[in-house]
Amino acid sequence: MGIIDEIKYRYLSGSLLIKLIFINVGIFLAVKLATFVLMLVGVDTSVVAMLVELPSSWGAVLMRPWTLITYMFMHGDVLHIFFNMLCLYWMGMVFMEFNTPKQLVALYVLSGLMGAALYLVAYNALPGFAGISGSLVGASASVLGVLVAACMRAPNYRINLLFIGPVALKWVAIVMVVLGVISFDGSNMGGHIAHAGGVLMGVIYALLLRHGFDITKGINKTIDRLSDLFERKPKPMGRPIEGKRYHYAEPKSSGDAKAQDKSDLRSQYVTKEQAEVDAILEKIKVSGYASLTQEEKKRIFTAGKKN
Repeated sequence: MGIIDEIKYRYLSGSLLIKLIFINVGIFLAVKLATFVLMLVGVDTSVVAMLVELPSSWGAVLMRPWTLITYMFMHGDVLHIFFNMLCLYWMGMVFMEFNTPKQLVALYVLSGLMGAALYLVAYNALPGFAGISGSLVGASASVLGVLVAACMRAPNYRINLLFIGPVALKWVAIVMVVLGVISFDGSNMGGHIAHAGGVLMGVIYALLLRHGFDITKGINKTIDRLSDLFERKPKPMGRPIEGKRYHYAEPKSSGDAKAQDKSDLRSQYVTKEQAEVDAILEKIKVSGYASLTQEEKKRIFTAGKKN
Protein backbone atom coordinates (compact mmCIF):
# COMPACT_ATOMS: atom_id res chain seq x y z
CA MET A 1 0.00 0.00 0.00
CA GLY A 2 2.84 2.35 0.85
CA ILE A 3 4.55 1.74 -2.51
CA ILE A 4 1.33 2.38 -4.44
CA ASP A 5 0.77 5.62 -2.52
CA GLU A 6 4.28 6.80 -3.26
CA ILE A 7 3.94 6.01 -6.97
CA LYS A 8 0.68 7.99 -7.03
CA TYR A 9 2.36 10.88 -5.27
CA ARG A 10 5.34 10.88 -7.66
CA TYR A 11 2.97 10.90 -10.63
CA LEU A 12 0.64 13.62 -9.30
CA SER A 13 3.48 15.89 -8.20
CA GLY A 14 5.71 15.24 -11.23
CA SER A 15 6.14 17.42 -14.31
CA LEU A 16 4.64 16.53 -17.68
CA LEU A 17 7.98 14.94 -18.57
CA ILE A 18 7.74 12.63 -15.54
CA LYS A 19 4.11 11.84 -16.39
CA LEU A 20 5.18 10.96 -19.94
CA ILE A 21 7.76 8.52 -18.61
CA PHE A 22 5.24 7.05 -16.15
CA ILE A 23 2.78 6.47 -19.00
CA ASN A 24 5.42 4.68 -21.10
CA VAL A 25 6.45 2.44 -18.21
CA GLY A 26 2.84 1.79 -17.17
CA ILE A 27 1.77 0.73 -20.68
CA PHE A 28 4.88 -1.46 -21.05
CA LEU A 29 4.15 -3.27 -17.78
CA ALA A 30 0.43 -3.62 -18.56
CA VAL A 31 1.10 -5.15 -21.97
CA LYS A 32 3.73 -7.53 -20.60
CA LEU A 33 1.36 -8.61 -17.82
CA ALA A 34 -1.50 -9.17 -20.28
CA THR A 35 0.82 -11.21 -22.53
CA PHE A 36 1.91 -13.34 -19.58
CA VAL A 37 -1.67 -14.02 -18.46
CA LEU A 38 -2.79 -14.96 -21.99
CA MET A 39 0.17 -17.30 -22.31
CA LEU A 40 -0.80 -19.05 -19.06
CA VAL A 41 -4.38 -19.63 -20.18
CA GLY A 42 -3.31 -20.82 -23.62
CA VAL A 43 -4.54 -17.86 -25.68
CA ASP A 44 -2.59 -16.54 -28.66
CA THR A 45 -0.55 -13.60 -27.32
CA SER A 46 -0.27 -11.96 -30.74
CA VAL A 47 -3.65 -10.33 -30.09
CA VAL A 48 -1.97 -8.00 -27.57
CA ALA A 49 0.67 -6.94 -30.09
CA MET A 50 -2.02 -6.28 -32.69
CA LEU A 51 -3.74 -3.84 -30.34
CA VAL A 52 -0.69 -1.63 -29.70
CA GLU A 53 1.85 -2.10 -32.51
CA LEU A 54 1.68 -0.08 -35.74
CA PRO A 55 1.16 -2.41 -38.72
CA SER A 56 2.91 -1.75 -42.01
CA SER A 57 -0.14 -1.92 -44.31
CA TRP A 58 -2.59 0.94 -44.87
CA GLY A 59 -5.55 -1.43 -44.61
CA ALA A 60 -4.53 -2.68 -41.18
CA VAL A 61 -3.95 0.90 -39.97
CA LEU A 62 -7.45 1.88 -41.12
CA MET A 63 -8.82 -1.01 -39.05
CA ARG A 64 -6.71 -0.01 -36.02
CA PRO A 65 -6.05 3.76 -36.33
CA TRP A 66 -5.26 4.14 -32.61
CA THR A 67 -1.97 2.30 -33.20
CA LEU A 68 -0.62 5.50 -34.76
CA ILE A 69 -0.47 6.75 -31.15
CA THR A 70 -0.11 3.60 -29.05
CA TYR A 71 3.00 2.35 -30.85
CA MET A 72 5.07 5.29 -29.57
CA PHE A 73 4.29 4.36 -25.96
CA MET A 74 5.11 0.65 -26.31
CA HIS A 75 8.51 -1.07 -26.25
CA GLY A 76 9.79 -4.51 -27.13
CA ASP A 77 11.91 -5.30 -24.10
CA VAL A 78 13.38 -3.88 -20.90
CA LEU A 79 16.57 -2.50 -22.50
CA HIS A 80 14.51 -0.84 -25.22
CA ILE A 81 12.36 1.13 -22.81
CA PHE A 82 15.23 1.76 -20.36
CA PHE A 83 17.47 3.55 -22.87
CA ASN A 84 14.58 5.41 -24.52
CA MET A 85 13.26 6.71 -21.19
CA LEU A 86 16.75 7.60 -19.97
CA CYS A 87 17.40 9.62 -23.11
CA LEU A 88 13.92 11.18 -22.93
CA TYR A 89 14.54 12.32 -19.36
CA TRP A 90 17.96 13.86 -20.11
CA MET A 91 16.91 15.54 -23.35
CA GLY A 92 13.50 16.49 -21.97
CA MET A 93 15.10 18.37 -19.08
CA VAL A 94 17.29 20.32 -21.51
CA PHE A 95 14.35 20.94 -23.86
CA MET A 96 12.21 22.39 -21.06
CA GLU A 97 14.88 24.95 -20.18
CA PHE A 98 14.03 26.72 -23.45
CA ASN A 99 10.47 25.48 -24.13
CA THR A 100 7.34 24.68 -22.16
CA PRO A 101 6.35 21.21 -20.86
CA LYS A 102 3.29 21.27 -23.14
CA GLN A 103 5.54 21.85 -26.14
CA LEU A 104 7.56 18.82 -25.07
CA VAL A 105 4.52 16.54 -24.98
CA ALA A 106 3.22 17.86 -28.29
CA LEU A 107 6.61 17.47 -30.02
CA TYR A 108 6.85 13.92 -28.62
CA VAL A 109 3.52 13.06 -30.28
CA LEU A 110 4.27 14.93 -33.54
CA SER A 111 7.69 13.26 -33.89
CA GLY A 112 6.09 9.87 -33.34
CA LEU A 113 3.44 10.62 -35.96
CA MET A 114 6.07 11.74 -38.47
CA GLY A 115 8.01 8.54 -37.81
CA ALA A 116 4.83 6.51 -38.38
CA ALA A 117 4.07 8.41 -41.61
CA LEU A 118 7.51 7.76 -43.14
CA TYR A 119 7.36 4.14 -41.97
CA LEU A 120 4.04 3.56 -43.75
CA VAL A 121 5.13 5.37 -46.90
CA ALA A 122 8.33 3.31 -47.06
CA TYR A 123 6.55 -0.02 -46.66
CA ASN A 124 3.83 0.80 -49.17
CA ALA A 125 5.69 2.84 -51.82
CA LEU A 126 9.40 1.94 -51.90
CA PRO A 127 10.52 -1.06 -54.01
CA GLY A 128 12.91 -2.20 -51.28
CA PHE A 129 9.94 -3.01 -49.03
CA ALA A 130 7.90 -4.84 -51.68
CA GLY A 131 6.39 -8.05 -50.33
CA ILE A 132 7.58 -7.32 -46.79
CA SER A 133 5.30 -6.76 -43.81
CA GLY A 134 6.20 -5.65 -40.34
CA SER A 135 5.14 -3.79 -37.21
CA LEU A 136 6.56 -0.81 -35.35
CA VAL A 137 6.90 -0.13 -31.62
CA GLY A 138 8.98 2.24 -29.53
CA ALA A 139 9.41 5.88 -28.59
CA SER A 140 12.72 6.27 -30.46
CA ALA A 141 11.28 8.57 -33.15
CA SER A 142 9.63 10.74 -30.49
CA VAL A 143 12.78 10.90 -28.36
CA LEU A 144 14.95 11.78 -31.36
CA GLY A 145 12.58 14.61 -32.24
CA VAL A 146 13.01 16.10 -28.75
CA LEU A 147 16.79 15.56 -28.88
CA VAL A 148 17.25 17.27 -32.24
CA ALA A 149 14.99 20.19 -31.30
CA ALA A 150 16.92 20.75 -28.07
CA CYS A 151 20.24 20.51 -29.91
CA MET A 152 19.20 23.05 -32.53
CA ARG A 153 18.02 25.45 -29.82
CA ALA A 154 21.18 25.14 -27.70
CA PRO A 155 23.92 23.24 -29.60
CA ASN A 156 26.67 24.21 -27.16
CA TYR A 157 24.68 23.33 -24.03
CA ARG A 158 26.94 21.07 -21.97
CA ILE A 159 25.73 17.92 -20.28
CA ASN A 160 27.70 15.56 -18.04
CA LEU A 161 27.95 12.02 -19.38
CA LEU A 162 28.95 9.10 -17.18
CA PHE A 163 32.64 8.15 -17.61
CA ILE A 164 33.07 10.95 -20.18
CA GLY A 165 32.34 14.24 -18.46
CA PRO A 166 30.98 17.52 -19.91
CA VAL A 167 30.01 17.25 -23.59
CA ALA A 168 28.29 19.76 -25.89
CA LEU A 169 24.76 18.69 -26.78
CA LYS A 170 25.48 18.91 -30.52
CA TRP A 171 28.04 16.10 -30.26
CA VAL A 172 25.56 13.88 -28.45
CA ALA A 173 23.03 14.39 -31.26
CA ILE A 174 25.65 13.83 -33.99
CA VAL A 175 26.92 10.61 -32.38
CA MET A 176 23.40 9.22 -31.94
CA VAL A 177 22.48 9.94 -35.55
CA VAL A 178 25.75 8.47 -36.85
CA LEU A 179 25.34 5.36 -34.71
CA GLY A 180 21.85 4.95 -36.09
CA VAL A 181 23.19 5.10 -39.65
CA ILE A 182 26.17 2.75 -39.22
CA SER A 183 24.12 0.22 -37.25
CA PHE A 184 21.78 -0.21 -40.20
CA ASP A 185 22.04 -3.82 -41.38
CA GLY A 186 18.73 -4.29 -43.16
CA SER A 187 17.09 -6.15 -40.27
CA ASN A 188 15.17 -3.13 -38.98
CA MET A 189 14.69 -0.99 -42.06
CA GLY A 190 11.27 0.25 -40.96
CA GLY A 191 12.57 1.28 -37.55
CA HIS A 192 15.41 3.32 -39.08
CA ILE A 193 12.95 5.04 -41.42
CA ALA A 194 10.77 5.95 -38.42
CA HIS A 195 13.83 7.32 -36.59
CA ALA A 196 14.54 9.56 -39.57
CA GLY A 197 10.96 10.84 -39.32
CA GLY A 198 11.51 11.82 -35.69
CA VAL A 199 14.73 13.66 -36.57
CA LEU A 200 12.94 15.45 -39.42
CA MET A 201 10.13 16.65 -37.13
CA GLY A 202 12.64 17.94 -34.59
CA VAL A 203 14.35 19.97 -37.32
CA ILE A 204 11.03 21.33 -38.63
CA TYR A 205 9.89 22.34 -35.14
CA ALA A 206 13.14 24.15 -34.34
CA LEU A 207 13.34 25.97 -37.68
CA LEU A 208 9.73 27.15 -37.60
CA LEU A 209 10.03 28.23 -33.96
CA ARG A 210 12.94 30.49 -34.91
CA HIS A 211 10.53 32.32 -37.20
CA GLY A 212 7.87 32.62 -34.51
CA PHE A 213 5.63 29.73 -35.63
CA ASP A 214 4.89 27.03 -33.05
CA ILE A 215 3.58 23.86 -34.70
CA THR A 216 2.67 22.36 -31.32
CA LYS A 217 -0.18 24.81 -30.66
CA GLY A 218 -2.79 22.80 -32.56
CA ILE A 219 -2.06 19.50 -30.88
CA ASN A 220 -1.90 21.16 -27.46
CA LYS A 221 -5.39 22.57 -27.98
CA THR A 222 -6.60 19.10 -28.93
CA ILE A 223 -5.00 17.56 -25.82
CA ASP A 224 -6.57 20.27 -23.64
CA ARG A 225 -10.02 19.58 -25.10
CA LEU A 226 -9.63 15.84 -24.49
CA SER A 227 -8.51 16.53 -20.92
CA ASP A 228 -11.56 18.73 -20.36
CA LEU A 229 -13.84 15.87 -21.41
CA PHE A 230 -12.53 13.67 -18.59
CA GLU A 231 -12.14 16.42 -15.99
CA ARG A 232 -14.59 16.21 -13.10
CA LYS A 233 -16.78 19.30 -12.90
CA PRO A 234 -17.79 20.47 -9.41
CA LYS A 235 -21.52 20.16 -8.86
CA PRO A 236 -23.16 23.56 -8.25
CA MET A 237 -24.89 24.15 -4.95
CA GLY A 238 -28.43 25.36 -5.27
CA ARG A 239 -30.58 25.97 -8.36
CA PRO A 240 -28.83 27.42 -11.44
CA ILE A 241 -30.15 30.58 -13.02
CA GLU A 242 -32.08 29.70 -16.17
CA GLY A 243 -30.15 30.47 -19.35
CA LYS A 244 -26.90 31.20 -17.51
CA ARG A 245 -24.07 29.20 -15.96
CA TYR A 246 -24.31 28.93 -12.21
CA HIS A 247 -21.97 31.22 -10.32
CA TYR A 248 -21.53 32.31 -6.75
CA ALA A 249 -22.84 35.80 -6.12
CA GLU A 250 -20.21 38.40 -5.26
CA PRO A 251 -20.84 41.04 -2.58
CA LYS A 252 -22.75 43.89 -4.21
CA SER A 253 -21.05 46.58 -2.23
CA SER A 254 -18.44 47.12 0.46
CA GLY A 255 -21.30 47.88 2.86
CA ASP A 256 -22.71 44.37 2.63
CA ALA A 257 -21.13 43.12 5.88
CA LYS A 258 -22.60 39.62 5.80
CA ALA A 259 -21.34 38.84 2.28
CA GLN A 260 -17.95 40.29 3.12
CA ASP A 261 -17.70 38.07 6.22
CA LYS A 262 -18.43 34.98 4.10
CA SER A 263 -15.77 36.01 1.60
CA ASP A 264 -13.25 36.46 4.42
CA LEU A 265 -14.08 33.03 5.82
CA ARG A 266 -13.49 31.42 2.41
CA SER A 267 -10.14 33.20 2.11
CA GLN A 268 -9.10 32.06 5.58
CA TYR A 269 -10.06 28.47 4.75
CA VAL A 270 -8.03 28.46 1.51
CA THR A 271 -5.04 30.04 3.29
CA LYS A 272 -5.20 27.45 6.10
CA GLU A 273 -5.50 24.56 3.67
CA GLN A 274 -2.53 25.80 1.61
CA ALA A 275 -0.47 26.22 4.79
CA GLU A 276 -1.17 22.61 5.78
CA VAL A 277 -0.14 21.35 2.32
CA ASP A 278 3.05 23.44 2.45
CA ALA A 279 3.89 21.96 5.86
CA ILE A 280 3.43 18.42 4.52
CA LEU A 281 5.64 19.14 1.49
CA GLU A 282 8.31 20.53 3.80
CA LYS A 283 8.11 17.38 5.90
CA ILE A 284 8.63 15.25 2.76
CA LYS A 285 11.66 17.34 1.85
CA VAL A 286 13.22 16.89 5.30
CA SER A 287 12.20 13.35 6.32
CA GLY A 288 10.95 11.68 3.14
CA TYR A 289 7.53 10.45 2.00
CA ALA A 290 7.62 7.44 4.36
CA SER A 291 7.48 9.73 7.40
CA LEU A 292 3.96 10.94 6.57
CA THR A 293 0.93 9.72 8.47
CA GLN A 294 -2.04 8.22 6.60
CA GLU A 295 -3.98 11.45 7.15
CA GLU A 296 -1.13 13.52 5.71
CA LYS A 297 -0.85 11.21 2.66
CA LYS A 298 -4.59 11.54 2.08
CA ARG A 299 -4.36 15.32 2.37
CA ILE A 300 -1.50 15.61 -0.18
CA PHE A 301 -3.33 13.36 -2.69
CA THR A 302 -6.50 15.44 -2.32
CA ALA A 303 -4.54 18.65 -2.90
CA GLY A 304 -2.81 17.13 -5.94
CA LYS A 305 -6.14 16.20 -7.53
CA LYS A 306 -7.51 19.71 -7.01
CA ASN A 307 -4.51 21.18 -8.80
